[in-house]
Amino acid sequence: MISFIEFYTWYQNLRTNSPSVFGEHLAIQALGHALGRNSINEIQPRAVHHNIYLNILGASGKSKKSTAQEDIMKPLYPNKYVGPEHFSPEGLLRALGKQNQLICPLGEFSSFLRGIRKGNYMEAFKEISNELFNCPDKFTKTLGNSDKSYFVIEPYLSLNTTCTIEEFKDNINTTMLHGGFLPRWINIYARPKYRRRGLLPDDIKKVERYIKDILFKLYVVCEKKPLKFTLTEDALDTYDVICKDLESNSKWQGVQGYVSRMENYIIAYADILIISDFLGQKVIRQDELMQLTKLMKLMKLTNDNDSADNINSINSINLVNFVNSVKSSSITKAWTILKPQLEYVRTLVSDIDEDRYVAKVIRTFQINDTNVLTWSKCLQYSHLKSRDFNDVIETLTLRGQISSYIKDRITYLKYKAK
Repeated sequence: MISFIEFYTWYQNLRTNSPSVFGEHLAIQALGHALGRNSINEIQPRAVHHNIYLNILGASGKSKKSTAQEDIMKPLYPNKYVGPEHFSPEGLLRALGKQNQLICPLGEFSSFLRGIRKGNYMEAFKEISNELFNCPDKFTKTLGNSDKSYFVIEPYLSLNTTCTIEEFKDNINTTMLHGGFLPRWINIYARPKYRRRGLLPDDIKKVERYIKDILFKLYVVCEKKPLKFTLTEDALDTYDVICKDLESNSKWQGVQGYVSRMENYIIAYADILIISDFLGQKVIRQDELMQLTKLMKLMKLTNDNDSADNINSINSINLVNFVNSVKSSSITKAWTILKPQLEYVRTLVSDIDEDRYVAKVIRTFQINDTNVLTWSKCLQYSHLKSRDFNDVIETLTLRGQISSYIKDRITYLKYKAK
């Protein structure tokens, strides 16, 4: 038997060669949003909700980021819950005032980041999205010099967007990287793999409708009967080991702003994985899938020993007696899915910080209006730690921007502007 997430990634694979990791996270987000605001995991200090902010990163064109986000996943959301794609902060709040549970497939993230960096009206989007991420009971906001206030009861917002690596790096600064905004986003990066373009199965629309029906039914069920999740003692132990490593291992020290959010995302993902497995066991019918497309058998996603007699129809999802205990295996699997994304952030932070340190050293020469400084003076004026300074000098030397020479046993650094 396959889970809903596996089923969805298989479906995405039928439509595109976009990396399966994009589909995996988009499917998890879709399930999390369908659970609704009142489905929670009761863990200290406050209950964890299941709304998710996703940023899908990859090469322009080749990685099919927008294909995965816009063309394949977006049509599966119930129209009632789809928020605006391009909006002002006021537009978002107006939409939430009419429907407080929204998932917004945003356009290119670079346009939002550029506006935030320049401090224009999109700066308010950063503040609003930060506050809404925590699912407050009530949200009130007055924008700019306007007397108009926006009021939303129990908002529940999920966001997903796409961006190229180049645009992403060019439009973020260290404040955004280490502050409260970007750490709330799961940044998913994957290299594209070439695959020959093929034909769509004749009944691909049936598969699409099938997935859409499952998601719609989940919205309806969870709206009537929200779910409560609780970690078992074994799950708490496993979770504790992961959290200790995240907070004490020097490997993660440069991304501590992301760690606390990631710890909550691990809980949310673990809950959603349980729902995904439940849907695979109780809703996704093997006999129906075999009728939907013959490729199902070729993909070997079903177990020939599964009995269709033991699988309920989509029209009878019953979560009332659903066992909502989160086991250790779900925590482990959630961390396995999320860890590569935190690893990517480590690389990103290192690259951005390196560029920041390089800029400091170059600025040191410019401020002192000279192209030659002693090693010690350059270190002193740049206000960098010795280790970081040495790394920058090595980088600039390899770039051909810095050369060094010794005179009277004193090392001098010579800067050549490019």
